[in-house]
Amino acid sequence: MKKILVILFTLIVNINIWADGDTLWVRSAATGNLPTWFSASGNTERGFGFGKVGGSDRVYVVNRNGGLFVRVLDANTGSDVGTLDVTGITGGTFALNDIGVTTDGIIYGANLASGATATFKLYRWTTEASVPTVAFNGIVTGVNKRLGDKITVTGSTADNSARVWLCDATSGNKIFVLGTTDNGNTFAVVDSVILPAATLGNSPAIAYDGSRFYLNSNGKNLTVWSNTWTLLGTIPGSIIGTGSNAMTTIVKNNLAYVISFEYSTGTPATNYGRARMLDVNGNLYGQTRVYTITQNLGTNNNANGTGDVDIRDNGDGTYTIFVLGTNNGLGAYTINFNPIINGRFDEPYIVAANKLNSNLGFGPNINVTRINYYTDANNLYIGVAGDLNTANSDGIGVLFGTSNINGLAAGTNLGGVPGGGHFLGNTGNNNWAMDFEVDYGFALNPGGDDTLVYVDAARFSTGGSISSYLGAGRQDGLAQIGPGSSGVFTANSVTFAFDTAAGVNRGFEIAIPLSELGNPGGSETIQLFAFVVSSTAFFSDVTVPGNVTGGNPGFNPNFNSLSGGPYHSGAQPIPVELVSFAAIPSGNNVTLNWSTATETNNKGFSIERSSDNKSFKEIGFISGFGTSTELREYSFIDNNLAAGKYYYRLKQIDFDGSYKYSNVVEVNVLINPNAFELSQNYPNPFNPTTSIKFSLGKNDVASLKIFNSIGEEVATLFNSPVEAGRVYEVKFDAAKLTSGVYFYQLKQGDRVETKKMILIK
Repeated sequence: MKKILVILFTLIVNINIWADGDTLWVRSAATGNLPTWFSASGNTERGFGFGKVGGSDRVYVVNRNGGLFVRVLDANTGSDVGTLDVTGITGGTFALNDIGVTTDGIIYGANLASGATATFKLYRWTTEASVPTVAFNGIVTGVNKRLGDKITVTGSTADNSARVWLCDATSGNKIFVLGTTDNGNTFAVVDSVILPAATLGNSPAIAYDGSRFYLNSNGKNLTVWSNTWTLLGTIPGSIIGTGSNAMTTIVKNNLAYVISFEYSTGTPATNYGRARMLDVNGNLYGQTRVYTITQNLGTNNNANGTGDVDIRDNGDGTYTIFVLGTNNGLGAYTINFNPIINGRFDEPYIVAANKLNSNLGFGPNINVTRINYYTDANNLYIGVAGDLNTANSDGIGVLFGTSNINGLAAGTNLGGVPGGGHFLGNTGNNNWAMDFEVDYGFALNPGGDDTLVYVDAARFSTGGSISSYLGAGRQDGLAQIGPGSSGVFTANSVTFAFDTAAGVNRGFEIAIPLSELGNPGGSETIQLFAFVVSSTAFFSDVTVPGNVTGGNPGFNPNFNSLSGGPYHSGAQPIPVELVSFAAIPSGNNVTLNWSTATETNNKGFSIERSSDNKSFKEIGFISGFGTSTELREYSFIDNNLAAGKYYYRLKQIDFDGSYKYSNVVEVNVLINPNAFELSQNYPNPFNPTTSIKFSLGKNDVASLKIFNSIGEEVATLFNSPVEAGRVYEVKFDAAKLTSGVYFYQLKQGDRVETKKMILIK
């Protein structure tokens, strides 16, 4: 669940500021390594595009600094590869301004055409070595226009689905679509759209997610449109400002996200290049939420507000966001879609139970519709989709039990927990009971407030139930940590959030460390129940699951005997989880070590390797232990590798054929240590010590520093002259630090490399 804790800080270091992803590479003013060909003030780099061409992942940058070029970059490293041939490219305000790539690897670039008689040109490269040909050369429309600030290239030339989308900045309301019937050799205008006046501003852009169009431009709010160009909604400037334009989209697990380039934020502007990713699921666009924001590329003035974004689907559940900020550089950031606590269930949750009827309970403004759960190596995540009525204190109750804990049996009265809040406390109506063994409960209510949600927790036990106040969270999905002092859970161990925005994938979300739940093993299960209830423990007929008939059950219901059950989910398995996975280089070999805390029906692990973090191949298989509740250690050696960077992942396979992938680990094989290289720490995650190896390519002072998740320096591990050709190893002791994500950064001169590590105590 990690949609992102958006962290803004001003420390200019090349570290990842977003908890959900990793900085793949950055060449920017902020990091001090702006490409020599990239102007810091001339506004000459405005458009770029990603594509797989000739089997290689590339980023193509239109570069007008000192001439006309199309720079070719390795999409995995950001390094310069070469340039495209620009023979014969002439005409227009700018002869070439933006570029894009079809899904079958054909490159198209466009000029900037401004004026009634200006000719718009589209150029085509079939390979990186080819001379460009003209695919379109026409006026498009005879009235005053401005086309080519941005182009959006979609589809494939192989099946003639390729399209080039153009927005007219001068008219402010026209969109043109170029299509092909000869496999992309030539294009013609195949469609056009006329929207209400002044829909578009300068540098207009268009994106499509398969069911909705998005429009954005300088000085305008981002708008959402149907397939038939009906306006569906406007995203407020408080969510994404009007200092944004270029866009692209991601659709994952049937959920849509739009990514837009931001050229400035705040007054005065505080940055000039980054991407903002929005969760646009649901139909109330005024309640759109920010998923993540990439780091700033710099603060060099970008008066024209130009830049670009693009994406790569990495094929393993992750995506890479590419960002170009005029005068400030470019970067690539991999988003992992890891768990984020924000009240939005964008992760691959397991549905434990759904609402089985249309009961209204206390009215249409309060409801629960679904219970989800999910586990990783450290936490149990529970997501309850629902809404709260902010006009009163009616609330939502959530109860669950795991098979490794002894709670209160079915039919046992659960009310009147000492110190309990809302329906959990001594309401005078304490004789309510469930039809399953309950270990824990949560009560959440708005207290008649339209901004806050109050959350109480209870631990049910035959030895005496206890309760504690977790805290007050906001209704906008901002995560909170609790409780303030130890009780039901250890102080500050639980993270929770509530999002009131409408949609089936929003509501209450909580992460509970497995250690707080007795570390349930691979053979353990969980049962869950959610319902709508008043602060006096008057129960409504809204339950998940179950089918209450005859109206609200009222005070002191016994769900163990109430018809319409069961009033709990089926026993859901708690799946196999990796505790750690690390790659350790030694000469030209790499040793992979991993361990599991629990296993259920685990056939084994397929070990997969990639040299580009995209195309993975199996290199070995290690059998699992079937079902186990013990810590299991595994190891595999990948021998005789050439020098370079490698990526590894595990494909954990069950006996029924189902599978899931681990995270990807990266390693540099340092056959020749005369290079600037930073290895992944080992072990990772760690507690409390870990080892970090690095090598340098020249004799000079180097530093190795540790930063926390908000960019604060917490330790300097190394700051001394070094010798080229040596491999250095430094131990890091984090005994005095709290659990969380940290970053370690190696710096020598203008060379910087940063990696992420996780401390778990």
